[in-house]
Amino acid sequence: MNILSGEYRIRQVNRHGESKEVPIRNERFYLHREDWYFTIRRGVDQGPFASEHEAREALRNFIEEQLEFEHQLQKGRTG
Repeated sequence: MNILSGEYRIRQVNRHGESKEVPIRNERFYLHREDWYFTIRRGVDQGPFASEHEAREALRNFIEEQLEFEHQLQKGRTG
């Protein structure tokens, strides 16, 4: 699954249960002092990372792990 595209921008797609136009999503990355972080909805901000690129890669990995976890949950419910 391609989560990031172009210049490492998160692809704007409808989330589960959303059927209308994709809402505007806020930027998840920020620089604090000399370290990069990204925000998540449930939990504490993730970081620090040495560069924005590292933070974006970490977010990509985080999302992939969450999607895999969700897939395993769904599989358990139907299997």
